[in-house]
Amino acid sequence: MKKLLIALSLLLCAGCNTFDLDEKWRPLEQMVERPHVGGMDEITTTVGTRIYREDIFGFLAENPPGSPSFDALLYHEQVHSKRQLRMGLTKWLAKYGSDTAFMWSEEQLGYYAGIMETLRRGGYVHPEHRAASLASYVSPVGKMVSYEDALRWINDVLSGAWKPDEADMWSMPDFLK
Repeated sequence: MKKLLIALSLLLCAGCNTFDLDEKWRPLEQMVERPHVGGMDEITTTVGTRIYREDIFGFLAENPPGSPSFDALLYHEQVHSKRQLRMGLTKWLAKYGSDTAFMWSEEQLGYYAGIMETLRRGGYVHPEHRAASLASYVSPVGKMVSYEDALRWINDVLSGAWKPDEADMWSMPDFLK
């Protein structure tokens, strides 16, 4: 439901603040500030070549470009952007909103890229925090993943037991290829 409300709020974004992204993040082009939607301040959504987030300048002040937290988020969103554009934006968004298994597999790829960047930069990944975040994803057809399954998956990533399939590696950041 949160993603649906965000999608509707994107329609109201004409004239919102924007931040142009460096070419390093292509196909992503901009961060766009979306209107306030109660209880969704921290949610970031990518649609095509744009990242939508509330209060982008507040986010950038806390996570300046080039910082580990900025880069981890951008790698995550870049994976989504590449995959959306390859599949076709309308088809990807429809499937993401109607198929929780697809949603989960797409978030695993995005989270994997962000987690690996965090670790590469010497950061700490808090498994319980990440699992709670993943367990909060809900689509119009249901919950994406349980907290227990998300925690198990994150621990598998951290131990090296889970990696993307070779067929999905094209969408990963260059440092993972």
